[in-house]
Amino acid sequence: MGSRLVELVIFVAVLGTASATCRFLEDDYYGYHCFLEHVNATDVSDMVDLSGEHVDGRSDVHVETVIVSPTARLEEIPMNIFATFINLETFFCNANFLRRIDLPFCGPRMRTFQANTNQVEVLQNGAFRGCRSLEQITIIMSDIQRIEENAFAELNQLRDLLLYENPLVELHGHLFRQLPQLQLVRFDQGELTSIHPGTFQCKEFMSQLDLSLNRLERIETGTFTNLLRLRTLNLGRNNIQVIEEGAFANLPLLERLELVENQIAVLDSNLFGTTFQNLNYLGVGSNRINAVDRQVFRRFPGLMSFFGAGNVCFSQNFDDIGSIENDVAPYLETCFTNFDEL
Repeated sequence: MGSRLVELVIFVAVLGTASATCRFLEDDYYGYHCFLEHVNATDVSDMVDLSGEHVDGRSDVHVETVIVSPTARLEEIPMNIFATFINLETFFCNANFLRRIDLPFCGPRMRTFQANTNQVEVLQNGAFRGCRSLEQITIIMSDIQRIEENAFAELNQLRDLLLYENPLVELHGHLFRQLPQLQLVRFDQGELTSIHPGTFQCKEFMSQLDLSLNRLERIETGTFTNLLRLRTLNLGRNNIQVIEEGAFANLPLLERLELVENQIAVLDSNLFGTTFQNLNYLGVGSNRINAVDRQVFRRFPGLMSFFGAGNVCFSQNFDDIGSIENDVAPYLETCFTNFDEL
């Protein structure tokens, strides 16, 4: 009887090891982490197996990162992951067939959330409501087509929002109004055709905004105003034909404005509502500019690089500009004349 009991214990132990889904590892990049394999979930309430052999006397409370293996299929993210690893700081769920993000609880220390190459078509209101300590959200190539107005509500610590390479068509107004620490925003390489004028207004800390490689055709008045710490704005490689008067205003720290590869025909000083004291780079190459307001350069007293190759009335790039009057203006006389005749 005793020998049979020993055999049973050995069998159970072997079975438990074979069914473990967390490979617990430690390195300098991820810290102490669970590499989660061979699990399936279709709902946040599903209880996935998080068993595994801890390293060097560690336990679940020491786990800092969960990396979901491509062998797993998580259509939704089970909440027992966060309930089990209560000190989790980073969660990676890439190429796992994720269809919906609904996080009513992430624990008090979650900083980084990443869900790339999935199938999340909609970021609904309150998607991250239980993750108020998040500092970075990255969702790339995940089929996002719509973001509801309160999807990022109350994420007071969020600094980086990286949502590029998604087929998103429109950005609604006030989408970022409850993100007081937001600094870096990327919606490039998508399908954007429309931006509500109130979307980015009054984001005090935003310093980098990338909307390149989309399908924008018109920039409305007030779209990029009162971004008091914005340093880089990239609108290159769109289909921009119309920039309304006052589309850019009160951007006191702006250093780089990229407008290359659009359909801009006239460079008018009225497009820029204020003087940009810190702007040192302006890119307008590969547009169809055939007229330039000679007053436009008064808006940029510190301009050092002006890239304009591939236009109609001029096709030069100017770098290391010492004087607009001497280094740039002589090459734009045709453009100035065309503007005067409009």
